[in-house]
Amino acid sequence: MQKLIKREIKARFNWFTGRADGLISELISPVEILASYGHDSEVEVIRESSILWRALWDTGATTSLIAPHIVEKCNLKPIGVLEVAVAGDIHRVSSYFVDIRLPNNVTIANMTLGCMELPNNIDVLIGMDIITLGDFAITNAGGRTLISFRIPSLVYIDFGRQDSPVVAPALFVEMDQPCPCGSGQSFRECCYKTKE
Repeated sequence: MQKLIKREIKARFNWFTGRADGLISELISPVEILASYGHDSEVEVIRESSILWRALWDTGATTSLIAPHIVEKCNLKPIGVLEVAVAGDIHRVSSYFVDIRLPNNVTIANMTLGCMELPNNIDVLIGMDIITLGDFAITNAGGRTLISFRIPSLVYIDFGRQDSPVVAPALFVEMDQPCPCGSGQSFRECCYKTKE
């Protein structure tokens, strides 16, 4: 039995930021999946959980999903059926009522997630049903990927309307000039190599 501790949420928002050296092709973060007890969303429920699952953030998915081994390990009970579109096909899958704990203890309570096999050692698929609850940004400055998520959504993020001037990189870069990505390396040793 998990120990439940309630405390009032004092912060106006919760957030986490993940960083990766180099440019990445998949946005992966650790998450915890906990059986939901239908607690009030104004109260944060802290429960001990030691299992971290691999979650893929997928803006092309409308519904978030968990893999069957999570259902078994967390002893989750089905609450109904969801219809999930995968590559143009509609699948009817069991659904479960869960809380999702993202990095930095950002907890999204009372979510209904579908269950189906997920590819490539992925345990959880974070879809737009979760992403649209907050502000989500990905940047790749200096050859490093940064993902940031804040809940609830507070402001519009519009890179075209920032207070600071935007400097466009030169249209033509000599091979031995500094790379426009800001790495400090020559263009030949940096971004030119990634195009080969």
